[in-house]
Amino acid sequence: MPDLAGLRQNCARIEFDYGEATITAYYRPLDVDDGAHQAMVGMAVGGDMEPFYAALERLVVWWDVTDGGVTVLTTVAGLKTVGVGICGNLMRAILRDVGNPTWAPSPLQARRTPSSNGSSPTGSSAPLPTTSTSSPPPSGPDSPPGISPDSPTPLGILAGVHGSAG
Repeated sequence: MPDLAGLRQNCARIEFDYGEATITAYYRPLDVDDGAHQAMVGMAVGGDMEPFYAALERLVVWWDVTDGGVTVLTTVAGLKTVGVGICGNLMRAILRDVGNPTWAPSPLQARRTPSSNGSSPTGSSAPLPTTSTSSPPPSGPDSPPGISPDSPTPLGILAGVHGSAG
């Protein structure tokens, strides 16, 4: 019998494209809730970016985005540095994947090493290996995302939304 506490510890691996780059990210599917959907809608309708970045910070465990060879942290500050284009694609990829996630071990588990200085065991800035191929979303790249079962708001409105990163 599945235990929610155990399932919440699981990660899912997603890949999404931004321009010609393929980005790999790991997130926690059971943490995707109506708050994540509301953050997307709030960003799209009212331009309120703070809940959007906070939702991503809560959901995303790790990604392979770097700046000068150093992994960009998936904190609100780090997410803001990459901007709404990449972060919007990330959130859409999560919302597409969450119904049937591709379970994967957390990349942070493999990176944990004992630390004698009290720093975080996940604080390494060395990037993990990345892939150069991408899989299309389950319904195909040109299919609209549809409607969330928890809200009458079509997620497809978010596909062309423009906003500021701060």
